[in-house]
Amino acid sequence: MIELIAVMVIMAILASSTIGSYS
Repeated sequence: MIELIAVMVIMAILASSTIGSYS
């Protein structure tokens, strides 16, 4: 459960960072 949440948080951070770099 905690691992799943951690993965979701990491993916959200990676998505936001990639979107920020492209914009």
